Amino acid sequence: MEPLDPTTRRPSDADPPDDVDRLFARLTQLPPPRGFTANVMVAVQSYRLGWRQVAWMAAELAAVVVLAVLAFVTGQAFVGGGTLALLGAMLADAEVISAFPVETAVSLLESVPWLELLLLLAAVMAVTSCARRLGRSLAEPPTATARGVA
Repeated sequence: MEPLDPTTRRPSDADPPDDVDRLFARLTQLPPPRGFTANVMVAVQSYRLGWRQVAWMAAELAAVVVLAVLAFVTGQAFVGGGTLALLGAMLADAEVISAFPVETAVSLLESVPWLELLLLLAAVMAVTSCARRLGRSLAEPPTATARGVA
């Protein structure tokens, strides 16, 4: 077997090997235990998802779909409501901001689609919550009495 080199650099003539390099040069990779692959495959194939795990997967999928739809709707509201055009005009002509700072800020705040942004934020929080709960439910195997889904 080939010795392992965790530093992924080879000592050169300018850099003589030190004690650590000599110790790493003597390391060899151990072969995996007998039947390791078979044992892992049996454990993976015998694992069945519980109803809670499947329910959290469905909730996560639904939350991601809702998030995608709300992100699209929010983008359309930014374009259709004129917020994007107003931001472009403000960036193109900075004198407007310096001449009328309050009026510019008020018109920008009025054109922002606040309801869509709030719904988008709620969808992000729902996706995060579902992902956490799905992770917790996948960390615990289902009970022996529960029926699983293959």
